[in-house]
Amino acid sequence: MVKTCPKFEIGNGPVKAIEKDTPLIFVGAMWADFLEWTRNHFLPNQLVNPEDLEIPYCVNTAEEAISILQKHHEKWRKEKEC
Repeated sequence: MVKTCPKFEIGNGPVKAIEKDTPLIFVGAMWADFLEWTRNHFLPNQLVNPEDLEIPYCVNTAEEAISILQKHHEKWRKEKEC
């Protein structure tokens, strides 16, 4: 689920924030390098919060991504049963 972040707007509407329990999965070796670049260039300039860089999962295969999705789906199902 995506919720609106009311304090920021870009283009035609507000910036969306990812719910903390929603997996953001990057598949492929390039993404780990991209996140490292982000840490080195965005963090020093305070363009991103350190905890934001803990959100994404970087995996190399679709199987790894599916495994993460299955774990999150099972957790979501259990929470919905309550």
